[in-house]
Amino acid sequence: MQENNILEVSGLTTEFHTLSGTVRAVNNVSFSLRKGETLGIVGESGCGKSVTALSIMRLLDRRFGHAYGEYIRFQDQDLLTLSDKQIQNVRGNEIAMIFQEPMTALNPVFSIGNQIGEALEKHLGLRGREKKQRCIELLRSVNIPRPEKIVTEYPHQLSGGMRQRVMIAMALSCHPCLLIADEPTTALDVTIQAQILELLQRIIREQAMSVMFITHDLGVIAEMADRVIVMYAGRIMEVVPVRELFAAPAHPYTIGLLHSRPSLVAKGHKLTCIPGMVPSLLDMPPGCPFADRCPRAEADCRSSLPELREIAPGHAVRCFHA
Repeated sequence: MQENNILEVSGLTTEFHTLSGTVRAVNNVSFSLRKGETLGIVGESGCGKSVTALSIMRLLDRRFGHAYGEYIRFQDQDLLTLSDKQIQNVRGNEIAMIFQEPMTALNPVFSIGNQIGEALEKHLGLRGREKKQRCIELLRSVNIPRPEKIVTEYPHQLSGGMRQRVMIAMALSCHPCLLIADEPTTALDVTIQAQILELLQRIIREQAMSVMFITHDLGVIAEMADRVIVMYAGRIMEVVPVRELFAAPAHPYTIGLLHSRPSLVAKGHKLTCIPGMVPSLLDMPPGCPFADRCPRAEADCRSSLPELREIAPGHAVRCFHA
């Protein structure tokens, strides 16, 4: 494992078993995350962003699917080979995750204090008054007003923005060195979204954390990420520094995503969409999965899958005609 990397993923594949057959939601994905870096993962719904995160955290239900690959190295330990007890000691302690929808991630029958305190008790051994005081401090750190009262309340008594702040407080409770944020602002209105992003930026800066930031919003990526992975149909299509993502995108899919941003309309540009549909994960084509929607596709694109190749320092693309 390279010294400046905190996470290295090699050959990660995640499959789900359905009545119609096996769905490969993540297909031979490899990437690394540097210490102190924020790595953005973007792509349309169903491209494999969240499943990649759940696979790293080992949170998949084994009855329906499983993840495998060469390795998922986190600080010199392979997460794929850890026992259930060992991964529980890593999860929530060294690696934490902010989930997409806090109302489903939070337990409706336990108070906010109980839910934050669970990790504090398991990983830090805090109990009683010390645990409650730490919960209050965490709620205060994420700008929740009246934390002494909120710690006794239940998720349904809080607004969406407050619940997301609680999720952030839970994720930060044990000072993790790696934070996975799975679309943490998707369900929030624009004003609250901006507040949450500002809060996350401050916390990431103060605690010098490494972050995997998953979103479909390129505006959020521009604000949060240092480097970006673009995923499509379970595969990585492009890896690019965030500045080059907007200045010189190489893959036709990445270019299509950029041209379909609603913000372009306000700037006088014509809003365009990517034609066609994502191929079925049950019946993937033999070549590039984007070939049927791609304006540059030729015969070789439909017959064989391009390798992810570097076209500039730090910039790699899976395309024959980038």
